[in-house]
Amino acid sequence: LCSPSPQASHGQSNQSLSSSIDSSDSQDTVIIEESSCSKRMRLDDEAKKLVETILVQKPGGEHIINEYNRTKSLEDETRRKLVNILTADMTEKNGTSPPRQVKEKYARGIVALFPYLSDPFSKNGY
Repeated sequence: LCSPSPQASHGQSNQSLSSSIDSSDSQDTVIIEESSCSKRMRLDDEAKKLVETILVQKPGGEHIINEYNRTKSLEDETRRKLVNILTADMTEKNGTSPPRQVKEKYARGIVALFPYLSDPFSKNGY
């Protein structure tokens, strides 16, 4: 599915790490680049935890999770409830015009927590 980025090759990391360790200068810094795949997986996991935490804490959220687990889909009314809960949380925390990154984080969280709801025709599933 995902392959490591060309910049984060194993040989470069070891060479950079050993030169930093051998040097006594405290200004040396080792930068380990995260592959785009592992970064995406980490961001998806963070977003999934965010959405799950919100739903578990809000009234009606457990019902949404249970319905999805039972049917692998959501009825229209349940889907609207999901959107209302998450939108209310997003605007409560980020104001009435949240940044694009915040909206995308919530969208990633929905798709990560409810994979059968993802849009098969879009790049990211939302």
